[in-house]
Amino acid sequence: MFKVEIKKPIWNGELRKRCVGIAEFRLQPVMQVDIMYTRKDGTRTFPNPFKVTKAQMLKCPTMVVGGNVKLYVIPVEDMEEIER
Repeated sequence: MFKVEIKKPIWNGELRKRCVGIAEFRLQPVMQVDIMYTRKDGTRTFPNPFKVTKAQMLKCPTMVVGGNVKLYVIPVEDMEEIER
């Protein structure tokens, strides 16, 4: 399973949900997404990784960011949490 680390989620995305953006060039059949964002007290907001498939990502809305990079905007609640 391909692993990707996200520094911080998209808090107020167009879906009005907590989301992550994954660049189109990083898409793999199955991915493990680690959201590394921490609160002021040092604890991670999302301590467990998530699993998402390419098929799920292709159904999500997209946005283009600097350098003309296409991101798939995936709501955190739509990904499967992997218990550690």
